Amino acid sequence: MGLIDQLDIEEINSVYLFANTPKYLYRHLQHIKSVQELSQHASLQNLVDEYNKITSPTTKSSEDIAIAYALLITVTFWEYQKALAAFDKFDLSRLEWGNDVKHIFKTNAPINTIVGIDMKADIPPNGLKVSGSSTSTASYEYTHNNQRGGKT
Repeated sequence: MGLIDQLDIEEINSVYLFANTPKYLYRHLQHIKSVQELSQHASLQNLVDEYNKITSPTTKSSEDIAIAYALLITVTFWEYQKALAAFDKFDLSRLEWGNDVKHIFKTNAPINTIVGIDMKADIPPNGLKVSGSSTSTASYEYTHNNQRGGKT
């Protein structure tokens, strides 16, 4: 069973025929279940091989172009850095909106922010008594209701 056999070609073709902008095409192809599922099963090499076969100058029906876009959209479900690198393996110039798909993907990328907080406890939690020379390595002794337990 080939990659194309796993796609809902009728639904993909329908989206492609109604698309009047790259963003519309991108958004609607992402919602097709067979495209989402293919992203979990296909390797990059298989996607590139199928894309190259479909976008060759000898076979460019509207259905072939729709499928080629679906193959590109499949990559957008991968982890961001892997997907970005994968886009470089495709000859995006073979499709009118190929570079637009990559641009949309890049501009829709999730923003990851890492915030580091240097926490030093100057005041022990309620009900705990500090023992030790520094608060970062302090041992807290729980004294509430006469229960004792050590924590480092």
